[in-house]
Order: sequence, then structure tokens, then C-alpha cells
Amino acid sequence: MQLEKEFFHKFEENFAQYGFRKKGKTYMRVVGEVLQVLNLIKSKNNLYLRLTFGTFPLCSKISYLPEGIYHIAKVGSLDDAQGCITNDRILKEGTNQIVNELIEAVRATVIPYFESTTSCRGALDENIKIEYALNDIRRKTCDLLQTTTMIGLPIDLCDSHKLYMALKCNEIAIAMAVCHMIKGTNLLAIRPTNKKKFSCDVWDKRIKDVEEVNSQLDDILNSLLDNDREYINNILSQNEKDSLSFLKSKNFVS
Repeated sequence: MQLEKEFFHKFEENFAQYGFRKKGKTYMRVVGEVLQVLNLIKSKNNLYLRLTFGTFPLCSKISYLPEGIYHIAKVGSLDDAQGCITNDRILKEGTNQIVNELIEAVRATVIPYFESTTSCRGALDENIKIEYALNDIRRKTCDLLQTTTMIGLPIDLCDSHKLYMALKCNEIAIAMAVCHMIKGTNLLAIRPTNKKKFSCDVWDKRIKDVEEVNSQLDDILNSLLDNDREYINNILSQNEKDSLSFLKSKNFVS
């Protein structure tokens, strides 16, 4: 697609100094305590593109190349409604205009975000700030539509990356809230009513995986209650080593 080719060319032309490495349609860099990601993603039905970005803590044991968690289509469009670049918009506005808007959005929003999120402290604060802003947008949309179906929690608590950022920053209340939310979500996934959707082998593995993850979360919760910082630090340290080893295997770190 011409738009993608032009965007990648202009991204490298404008932001080479930041040291991002490209793999497929993804730019990544490891800086400080985190992995920073920017992707240009095409929908499965090829109806739209989405520019996504996000920061992931190395202490969360990165074992795959993640997609960004926030998306933007032009300056000032950090929300769900305007975050997609549709084929209709490309035809109407033209490739050059959209690529230029994407580059300006990266310059105005994404680069400052990346510069503020080189540590777990910065990433946790910035992600929460963005999620509160997105929640305000959802509330205003709901008011216009006279509905409450889109209103959820102001921040995403079902987020394992947020858990490890909180652990690194010793934000105990956030860490415990995320643990409980993930545990509850995992249990909902293995409700008996869901069993018919899977083969017996897949279902058994699903239950085993949930039990293993929830057991790990229980250990973290207990360590927080006991103020066992050594246990937490050991997890974070090992996760960081595993993350760097994985990213090195993918040539994202030397």
C-alpha cells in the first residue's frame, strides 16, 4: 500500500535520531526500563489502517512483539472514534496529506509520550493520564448518544504491564487492584458456560493456564501484604533479563 510505504519513508526521514529499529510494520526501541513500540496496522478486512503506540516495561517479561495500546490518526485525535484511517478518507484526502498528518501526530503526541516514558514511573503516570483522558471522551460520547453502555473503569486494570510498572514503582494499591481484576477476568474465562466453545483438550489447557497465572498473582498479592520486597524485586529482575534475552533474539537490542 502506497500510504504505508510513504509513512515508513517519512518516519525514518524525520525520526532517525531516536534510534528505532524496524521489523515489518513496527518500529521499536529499548530505552531505560522499557520497550517503546509504534505500529502501522491494517485491519483484517483491509478497510482501515491504525497507527498505534505504547510503552511496555522490561520487567513484565516481554515474550512477543507487542502492538501499541493507543492509536492516533492526526494531531489531536487520540480517541477511539478518530483513530482509524479509512479507505474512504484516503480516497478523499489523498495519501500525501494523510501521511503528513500522521508524521505531525507522531511529532506532536507520540515522541513527547516516548520521551516521558523511558522509566516505569513515567510510563505508569503517562498511561494513566491518557486513559483518564480517553475515559472523559467516552463519557462525553455517551452523553451525546444518551447511553451508558460505553462507560467503564477510568483506567484499564486488566493490564499485566500496568501491574509490573506498579510493582516497580511500589504503587501497592494499583498493583493489588490489577491483580484482583486479572484474576477475576481469568475466572470468567473458564466459566462452565464457556466450555462448549472448546474441545476437551483445549478447555483443559485453558483451565490449567488460568490456575497457573492466578496462582502467580496470589503469590504477588501475598508478598505485597507481607511487604516482601525481596520477592517482588527477584521477579522484576528475572523478568527484565528474560525480556532483554527475547528482544536480543529478535535483533531489537545488541
